[in-house]
Amino acid sequence: MCIDIFHYFCTMNVKFKMPKFGRHLTVKGSLKELLMTFLGTTISIVLTFGTSALLDNHQKAALQRQTAIMSVYDIDEIIRMVKEDMEKEKALSEVTYYLFTHQEELDSVSTDTLKMAIVYLVENVSEKPEWADDSKEKAFSGNIEVRQNMKYAQFYDNVRESYRLRRELLGRLEKDIEFTRPVSDADYRQFVRQLDFTDYDTDGNLTENASRNLLRQAFQQLSTKLYLSSFFKRRDAYGYYMMQLTRLNRENKFMADITDDDMAEYVKKNVDKTMPVTAQQLIGTWEEQFVDNNVFHFKLNEDQTVEYIRDEVNKLNIYLMEEKMYVPILVPTTTRLKGHWELKGDSLKMDFDNKTLEILSIDVDFSKLPKSALKRSKGQKEGIKNMFIQLYKERDWSESRKVSFDLSEQIMVCEVPGKTLWGTMKTSTTQMVRVETADN
Repeated sequence: MCIDIFHYFCTMNVKFKMPKFGRHLTVKGSLKELLMTFLGTTISIVLTFGTSALLDNHQKAALQRQTAIMSVYDIDEIIRMVKEDMEKEKALSEVTYYLFTHQEELDSVSTDTLKMAIVYLVENVSEKPEWADDSKEKAFSGNIEVRQNMKYAQFYDNVRESYRLRRELLGRLEKDIEFTRPVSDADYRQFVRQLDFTDYDTDGNLTENASRNLLRQAFQQLSTKLYLSSFFKRRDAYGYYMMQLTRLNRENKFMADITDDDMAEYVKKNVDKTMPVTAQQLIGTWEEQFVDNNVFHFKLNEDQTVEYIRDEVNKLNIYLMEEKMYVPILVPTTTRLKGHWELKGDSLKMDFDNKTLEILSIDVDFSKLPKSALKRSKGQKEGIKNMFIQLYKERDWSESRKVSFDLSEQIMVCEVPGKTLWGTMKTSTTQMVRVETADN
């Protein structure tokens, strides 16, 4: 019977039939029908689960590679930002050390130079390095499936070690004595309590005179001298962590066979989701919104003229000596400027003529003042208005920004290049929304 069954399976035309129950079959026939049904079901299950397994394995492999590239890119970004912080440390240290050893020149140095020294010496409790963002680390460590199926165990260990080094450096910045600023947040608050209205500019920042007084006080402290002399320890710390992260990430790229093209493709798909613009596409009115209800409108005309309207609320922070409290004075202002625009490559350049400046509206809001200070504010409105109007007239409004569209072509992504106080280049990114086309 076994020979007959084998012969039947080998010579049939692979046509499986469900048994027709109820027919009169011999024992031999029934066995043949049952075996064919079983074989058909088994092959169907194997095909179904086999194909599913292949697809599942392919998806897992793709996810693993995507996660690997994400981690490598993130660590490259950490290295880049730590390097920028090291350059900032060097630039600020050189300026501050010069002022410390040439205090007789404090009265002649620029506002920006004074600010650089203050940034270097004064603790900023809200300051957090850009490279402290751990969202990518959580995405990598939290994916158990990727972790279990990572092709190279050493790659996984390297990424974990890289993130551990990042946390270690962050901990040193927060706790190590050589990274502790000589002017604490409490010291700074004590200093500003002694200031009056004239020691602040219109943005609520210290004036040049107040900044010089703060630095003179800071330079008298032994902690400032110790902080300046420990610059090399901070520089060496940044250098050490950069070297270790670079070594680990170089190994990662080699083990996972991640090329520059892979990195560029990742950036294109996950970081830089934009497309180039043409001059014709820019024609229309664009709106740029900021905090505190500040709204700016740019109307780019076909003849390459531009109208710029700013609706903003300026804030002037003052310290009331009698009440011993800080109070903001709000100065809502609407202004209009005219000029010309042009698109050069991917850069939108707008030149404004200050002679066209119009103050459409300006007011001074004393509503935040306590009743005890309202009487003293009488007669000061016009003076504050005139101060702001003069600042508007003297400001250079012209600007150039790199522009691109998001995929909807209704949002313009703008990158505005600029210099930090310590001399390095830094790009700020904003968005403008199309509110009116040339046809409207």
